[in-house]
Amino acid sequence: MGETKKPKKLSNIRYGQLVTSIDEETGDSENWLVIQTNEKGHCHAGLFRLTGWKDLRFGWFWGSIRYDVLSEMASEMLGEDRINLMLANYDEKEYIWLQAPDENDGIWTPWGKIEYGFSNGTKTYPILWVKIWSDSAQSKISMKDIPSSKDIETTVTRILEDIASKEEGYIHTKISLSAGDYEYIARFHRPDDDEILFEMRETNTRNVRNLIRYPRKTGLWYETDAGLKLTWDPFVDVIYGDEENEENPIAVLRPYIERSTLPQGLDFPDTAKEMVSAKIVKDLLLLFKRGRRSWKLWLLGPEIGTRLVSLENESYSNSQVVLLADAKYLFDRQKNSLFKIRVALDFDAKKMIIPKIFLTSPVLHSALVGKGVLPEGGEPDFVDEKYPNEETEGE
Repeated sequence: MGETKKPKKLSNIRYGQLVTSIDEETGDSENWLVIQTNEKGHCHAGLFRLTGWKDLRFGWFWGSIRYDVLSEMASEMLGEDRINLMLANYDEKEYIWLQAPDENDGIWTPWGKIEYGFSNGTKTYPILWVKIWSDSAQSKISMKDIPSSKDIETTVTRILEDIASKEEGYIHTKISLSAGDYEYIARFHRPDDDEILFEMRETNTRNVRNLIRYPRKTGLWYETDAGLKLTWDPFVDVIYGDEENEENPIAVLRPYIERSTLPQGLDFPDTAKEMVSAKIVKDLLLLFKRGRRSWKLWLLGPEIGTRLVSLENESYSNSQVVLLADAKYLFDRQKNSLFKIRVALDFDAKKMIIPKIFLTSPVLHSALVGKGVLPEGGEPDFVDEKYPNEETEGE
């Protein structure tokens, strides 16, 4: 007779809270996700800022890494509504449950599977990203005799108070990135001020990328030799050259800076000298055709090298389409060229809802106008609120 399998049980049970504040006019929300670690009295904490009635339900969400915002929101949200959470491992997966504020009888409602990332070392905040997705198996897990936490409310309050107290002169900065004949120049300044607080000159593209991605990679602020504590988000705080100028080849670096994983066919100059010496070739058309679950790409126009051609072998998510479109140029090492791109979209307007993320891109907005599905200067009658983002922080 075979051995009788022991029933699976929940393990590594931890508690937490979701603290939420919603703007009743815009639907924009601030969401603190606070989760106990395995070390007693410690919690991981992350702030997730969502727009337009989007909720922290299913999907991939980026946590705020701006320390000025973290301390401000921790202070302002101490008295906001809270929902109790529980996390546990089951069958080698991590799940999360929630409990309504007025539930006193220990009823836990399945939320989904959860993964999240945070900086290495001893820091417990900020959570850098969280991914939550539905799993039908969760509803079959027995939640009998799983109590609520008696002290999680006090613990979360203490964590937020601690974050709020760390107002240590963080300076929110923008980064103006440009390239000379031999070096990149990254100038750090306040959003509303041209005064240069810090300047880095660097010949190597990878080193520039590492500096700009530093907060997203580490979850830390950047301290200069002069003792300034600079905080920025590489997704929104980088100004690529003169953005009003159509001839702005440094925008080719945007995908390299904003993503840790990229299609293999994408290439980037190794140095500033290699970028500025590349020949600019116009009118490479990126034609994205919608498939059943993703987009396929056709590259039409001037002759390109085999590595760029290999981009046609990939499948692209909505967010990857935006990333390529906003790069404005593609670098071709074989041709020593920067190809200035145009973008067109091929899809059945009767069957596909326009992804909302497309409306964040001026390039794709123009492509939608050109296709006739979007009036010039307008928006469609309906927009998909939930778009995928398959970014993986694999570094």
